[in-house]
Amino acid sequence: MIVTLLPDGKIIKTRRTQQQILSVLADIAGGMTAVEAARRHGVHPNTIGAWRRRYRGLSGGEIVHVRRLEEDNAALRRVVSRLTSENEAMREVLRKNSWGPQRAEKR
Repeated sequence: MIVTLLPDGKIIKTRRTQQQILSVLADIAGGMTAVEAARRHGVHPNTIGAWRRRYRGLSGGEIVHVRRLEEDNAALRRVVSRLTSENEAMREVLRKNSWGPQRAEKR
């Protein structure tokens, strides 16, 4: 297991390095079946299929770049989700506690 510390202080655990993934994909490109490669490297054949779709035609440096972009994207999605929920909560509080048109009609 590989442990990576991101700049924002979060820790990410990955099970395979880029070199290991490239090794599996090289075995498959060399004529080995996905099931044989899965047994040899100790991963599920579906995982190999996902790697093939994700890293098709990429070199080692490009895989690192893609993974970093995916991590950044996930972090941004978490930020957007948190801010959206905070925004909805603030709107709800303002709707309940404001002197807006709803309360003016009731007077």
